[in-house]
Order: sequence, then structure tokens, then C-alpha cells
Amino acid sequence: PYFAITLSAQQNISDATETVAQFDTIDLNSRGGSTGWDSTNYRYTPGTAGKYLVNSFLWCRTGGNDLDAAYIKIRVNGTAQDRTNFDGGSNNKIDNVTIYQSVIVDLTSDTDYIDVVGYIDTASATPHFFVSSGQGNRLTISRIGS
Repeated sequence: PYFAITLSAQQNISDATETVAQFDTIDLNSRGGSTGWDSTNYRYTPGTAGKYLVNSFLWCRTGGNDLDAAYIKIRVNGTAQDRTNFDGGSNNKIDNVTIYQSVIVDLTSDTDYIDVVGYIDTASATPHFFVSSGQGNRLTISRIGS
């Protein structure tokens, strides 16, 4: 199976709190329609055990130059498989950063699921996953082996 989904609108999140990315626009799905996508919990269940290449990126933004740190985690069944960080430190604050992560995961059950969480720490502005002209945040999943 292969699958791709994007975030269609800005998602405001709580400061310094891990938040599930609420992807909502399916671009590709080899299983057809929304099969495998849980639009309540924002996670994908491929339905077939095997090795998968999972890619995701989040456009983390604050709307002001006060983004201290941000990260993204790709998770399987709620457990982080990897984490990619941005840490600007107290003297190098920025307005936004796009964080990309790619990982190969081994799904051992037909019911294993994949989701993405993001985190933004800001000094005072409202942190959010930003979208501009439909661009900015994506999750892609492809089976690469058994």
C-alpha cells in the first residue's frame, strides 16, 4: 500500500505540548477512498504487515520571531520511532521552520497504525502548523518490503 495526506488549514496547537498533526486531505491511497485513514484520531493503518518508508514534514510557525524549539515525531502505535529537532536557543529565535523526518518502520500486525506529532515552544505567540496555498504539512507512507 501507499498513502499520502496533507493538512488543508492552519492547525493551532498549545505551546510546548506534543500535538497530533490533524492531516485531513488524502492525496493518494492505493486502498481507495479513505480506507485505512482514521479521521477522528488522525492516524493511518495500512492493513498489511511489512516494512514501510514513512516521510513527514510540518511547517512550524509562531507568527512572531519567538520560536524557541520545535520537533516532529513519527510514531507507530503511539511509540516514537524517531525525532527530528530544531533548537534555536534563547538568542536565536525565528518565526518558522519546516521540520522533515523520514524513517523505515516494521509493522508486525495488520492493525499497527502510524501517526505524527509535533511540538512548538514559543516565548509568547500562538504556535501552529502553518499552511499557505495548500502547502506546508504532509505525511506519506509506502510499503517497501515484507
